[in-house]
Amino acid sequence: MNNQTEIPGFTLRLRPFRDETLFSWCSRYHRISANGRDAATCMQLFGDRRIGTAHDLPARLDALVTRSGGAIGDAVSIIQQRTLLPFYLPFRSPRLAALAHEAMRGPSIGSLKYQLGLLTSGLGAAHPLKSCPRCIAVDQERHGWAYWHRDHQLPGTWICTSHQVHLRISPCKLDQRARFAWVLPSPTAESNSTAISLNVNDLESTRWLIKLAAMGAELVQFERGTLNDPVRLGLALRRRLIDLNLASPSGRIRWRDIEPSLDLLSKRQLTLPEMQHLADKELLKGQLLRALSGRSVTHPLRWLLWCSVWFKDLQALKVSYDESAPTEEVQSAPVTTPTTITHGPNAWQATVLSEACAGVISMSRAAQQAGVTYSTFTAWASAQGTEAPHRPQKLTPERREAIVTRLQLGHEKCQLATGLGLSIETITRVLRTTPGLQEQWHHSRFDLRRAAARSDWLGLRQGEDGLTAKAARRVAPATYAWLYRNDRQWLEDSGQACNVASRGNHATQRLTNAQHRRSRAVEQLRDRLEGLSGRQAHGT
Repeated sequence: MNNQTEIPGFTLRLRPFRDETLFSWCSRYHRISANGRDAATCMQLFGDRRIGTAHDLPARLDALVTRSGGAIGDAVSIIQQRTLLPFYLPFRSPRLAALAHEAMRGPSIGSLKYQLGLLTSGLGAAHPLKSCPRCIAVDQERHGWAYWHRDHQLPGTWICTSHQVHLRISPCKLDQRARFAWVLPSPTAESNSTAISLNVNDLESTRWLIKLAAMGAELVQFERGTLNDPVRLGLALRRRLIDLNLASPSGRIRWRDIEPSLDLLSKRQLTLPEMQHLADKELLKGQLLRALSGRSVTHPLRWLLWCSVWFKDLQALKVSYDESAPTEEVQSAPVTTPTTITHGPNAWQATVLSEACAGVISMSRAAQQAGVTYSTFTAWASAQGTEAPHRPQKLTPERREAIVTRLQLGHEKCQLATGLGLSIETITRVLRTTPGLQEQWHHSRFDLRRAAARSDWLGLRQGEDGLTAKAARRVAPATYAWLYRNDRQWLEDSGQACNVASRGNHATQRLTNAQHRRSRAVEQLRDRLEGLSGRQAHGT
């Protein structure tokens, strides 16, 4: 047997416990197998010395299923029941969910945490190991093992819903010492760091933490893509605020009435270690505006916060979300361009918009009926391919045509406003209310940015210095990052071309050097001959 980690004919009979994570199951196998080194266990289970030890989003699951003989189930069931990925997928598209499954089943998760939005969410991408001291005692008495519960590891979960006891953080996986170790919860190993930020005598905060933990456990049971439309999420939240009389019937927020809720939520954020730095009422106000406007969801925990304050549970949000879907009647309404309405109007506003685009009522009257400003309504009409009549004040038709032409060429809005002596709001209004202009402008801006990035990168790789890819990345990290995210195929192709050129035999340079040597030799010979002739003339 060439590889001592290969055990032919051996079948694992270690079954997972209820709500046990994959990392916990592997840690128990490590104890039973009596492997002296963590790398040996990882090699036996995953076929790699390190990849597979992640306790939140592990990789090489297909290899695990094959090498363990399916002792813990297939790869899909492992992801769904034993990892933290299902916490994020309800707010993500089915396509991204499929890519995430593929990454975890493959050799490495790569940039999965970035694609899920964890690195840019402001909440961090780490998932500290957490345990309940009472669950440890019960599990040891019932099973003979203490194991990691998945519900305890979810973001925003800092209290055990079964025993209403605050969870304790394990120091493992938080430093480099135990980064690749297989560990199990211990009654003495975990710290009481969460108790520092939480007043155990505050019953209201405890009840809120229990509700937040229950909603997290409810979220992992949702199907992928269940809540992936941020526009419908914003409409569902606005409808709930209207029901609570925190917004007018037209949807306008009543900030004076809603500020007490934001103040209470900012205080409760102090009990969440991952959100303590965001415990500010003004920050929450901005986040609420982004949620209502249909911005993309950066982290599911943010929506769990809104649900914990204004919804009974997560199912109530889903019901409101489903009711916010445009009806078939609205979708088949006559519009100039058959584009699905996905950028703001609800079902009633979409009906009014259809009538305005068909010319049944004026834009001004339609905006009043929809309860929005004229500029907002004309922007909706522009998205449907209908250009609203202009009401020029400072903006004459000639100047408007000049603005449209320059925007089509990709000019910056700020520079355009300065050059024409207009406000940037005027430029933005033209951009939003001219059908198809915004898409053309974005395409032109992208083409200009791509051309500049390619030129800068080639200047570093193929210039006089001829930097390597690693050196060029250090000189221009922003250029490399943009090309990697937006023009990766060209970046790889250009890198291969530069590498091929650098691996040549330098024939051109050798010819140049030979010419220089011959020139220097001729000059030296000429100087020597002139010296000899001078001495002969002096002797005569």
